[in-house]
Amino acid sequence: MSQENLAEVMGVSRQAVSKWESGQSYPEMDKLIGLSELFQVSVDHLVKDVPNNIGIADPTVSLTS
Repeated sequence: MSQENLAEVMGVSRQAVSKWESGQSYPEMDKLIGLSELFQVSVDHLVKDVPNNIGIADPTVSLTS
C-alpha cells in the first residue's frame, strides 16, 4: 500500500504518513486504532513492535500450585 493510499484511507495527508514512517511524528490514538484495525495487529504491535501473542496468558498454564 502506498503512502498516498494509506493517507486516503486514514483521512490524513501523505506527508503525515511519511512523518510516521520516518519517526518525525506519531499518529494520534484514533489513528493508531484505525491502523491496528486496518492491518489487523494490536496497538501494542504498532507502538512497541511486539507480536500480537506476546504477553497473553496461556489459559492452559496454572498460576497456582
